[in-house]
Amino acid sequence: MGRHPPLPAFPRPDGPAGQPAALGLIVFTVLASVALLDFWNQPAGSRTAAQNAFTGNIALIGGLILACAIG
Repeated sequence: MGRHPPLPAFPRPDGPAGQPAALGLIVFTVLASVALLDFWNQPAGSRTAAQNAFTGNIALIGGLILACAIG
């Protein structure tokens, strides 16, 4: 059996563009969450799903902050 061909080069998150990309994604996620997941204005029946999505986006922002700090 021969060797496998090398994998294509993908940009690394800690490369030179990692920190600006993470900052851009943080800004986008905050703006999109506030604009589209306004659970504070929704009736009680649909509030839970929007609030769960909003909380998930906050967790995602936390991961992006870590990526920004590392990169």
